[in-house]
Amino acid sequence: MFFVVKQQNVSASVAETWTFLAEPQKMGLWFADVDRMGEGEPFKFEFGDGDFFSGRVTRMRHPDLIELLWKFMGLGRQFRIQFLLSPLTPSTTAVTVVDYGALTLEEAASLREGWEDFLGRLAKAVDSRSSARYRWSETIAMGAVLEGLKGEMPSELRDPAWWRSRFAGIRVRSVESGTDSLALTFYDPAVGVESTQAKVKVRERDLETHLSVAHSGWDAVAEDHQLAQRRRYAALWLTALRGLEGDYAP
Repeated sequence: MFFVVKQQNVSASVAETWTFLAEPQKMGLWFADVDRMGEGEPFKFEFGDGDFFSGRVTRMRHPDLIELLWKFMGLGRQFRIQFLLSPLTPSTTAVTVVDYGALTLEEAASLREGWEDFLGRLAKAVDSRSSARYRWSETIAMGAVLEGLKGEMPSELRDPAWWRSRFAGIRVRSVESGTDSLALTFYDPAVGVESTQAKVKVRERDLETHLSVAHSGWDAVAEDHQLAQRRRYAALWLTALRGLEGDYAP
C-alpha cells in the first residue's frame, strides 16, 4: 500500500488557515459542500455534480491537525486523510496532506495530481476569500470492491437485462468486450441523439477484485442538459455499484 504527500503554502496564519479546513462555509470555497465538521462526527462532502466523499472525522486538534476516514461515493476501500498545518511565518502556513490507501503507483499518481489541484484551489480561496471551486468533473470515475470474485468481470455485466434494469429508459450497448473490461455507449432518448461512453475494468489488487468505471462524453450532450445528465448518471452508477458490492460481499 502507498501513501501520497502533497504540500502547499498559503498566505494566512495557521489560525486563519484552520478555518478553511474546519468551517463548512469556508470548506465550500475550495473543496466541497459539507454541513458540519466535528470530531467523531460523520460527514458528506458534496461537489455538486453527483460526486461525494462520505466518512467520519476521526481527529481535530486545533489548530494543526485534522484526520478523516472516507470513501468516494461511499464505495470501495476506505482512505485515511490527514491535514497538517505548520507556520512558516506569522502570515504564511504550510498545509500538508497525507493520503493513505493507494494500492498501486498509478493510483498514487492520480491522488497526487488531485491533491495538487485541490491545494492550489485552497491557496486561491485564501487569497481571494471567494470561491475557487471547479464547476464539475467531466468524467464520472468511481469504483467498487467485489470481495467474492477473483479478478473476473461479474457475469451480470455481460447480460443486457442487467443494464436495462439499472439504467431504465437508456439504451446501453457494448462496443468492446474483453476478459477484464467492457466499453459501452449510452443513448438517452430523453435528451435527443447524443450518446456518452463508459469503460468498465476489473483488476485483482491486494487479494480483492476492484471494479472501476470511467464515464465521459458529456460535451456531446446539449449544454443546458450536461450537468443534470451527469448528476443523473452518477446516481445510477452509484445504485448499480452499491448493489454489486452487496451481491459479492462475503
